[in-house]
Amino acid sequence: MVDPGSLPDGDGAEALIEPLAGLCGIRLEPAQIEQLDRHCRLVLEANRRFNLTAAPDRETLMLRHMLDSLAGCVALPRPVLQGRLSVVDVGAGAGFPAIPLAIARPRWRLTAVESTGKKCRFLEFAARELELTNLSVACDRAENLGQSDLRQSFDLGVARAVAATAVLLEYCVPLVSVGGHILLYKKGDLRQELRQASRAMTSMGVVLRAEIPIPKEFPVGDDHRMLLFEKVANTPAGFPRRPGVPRSRPL
Repeated sequence: MVDPGSLPDGDGAEALIEPLAGLCGIRLEPAQIEQLDRHCRLVLEANRRFNLTAAPDRETLMLRHMLDSLAGCVALPRPVLQGRLSVVDVGAGAGFPAIPLAIARPRWRLTAVESTGKKCRFLEFAARELELTNLSVACDRAENLGQSDLRQSFDLGVARAVAATAVLLEYCVPLVSVGGHILLYKKGDLRQELRQASRAMTSMGVVLRAEIPIPKEFPVGDDHRMLLFEKVANTPAGFPRRPGVPRSRPL
């Protein structure tokens, strides 16, 4: 694993993006690498005005957040990765993973879901600045969107938000169509969390297909991993429950 502290400036971090993206089956053009770097700079500029992310500098953003976002592609089957997907990122925050994925996979159509007003406005601003015509922003809670006309309309749901697996499944699964996938970015020992999520998996109609560690070459932490679920049945009408309930009373 590369030590971020060994990289003296942003050029070192930027140089890692292309080869590591290649491990994920992604080929990046110079213009895409420039967009990824620009996204990081926009985040840091916004951070001076309000608390968008705890990452202190450009190198940390690129190595820990940008690469972590792109590494999610390692978990996807190659036909899925190469397809024209409609993707929803629940709890998009500063745009990780939605914006890196929108840049790296221009054939995908992404919707970034964010309920915090300042973060939502930043996402809309960043999409314009980066000219990401394949990225839209939904300024609402996932619980509301899961009962809207977006219900079961996406091929892939992703979440990098800090929440238990059971909670994230209730946010994401109602938005994904049967046969689609849900990709959760997680870290640590997940055995107990997955046991606790068994009821949510049954209720939501998903099965866990793989638990995949991020490649050791990625400088994001040895405990980072991804959970890949497949949706095998329609979501019952009662899910998601009303706003706030999934987190306060997980399945």
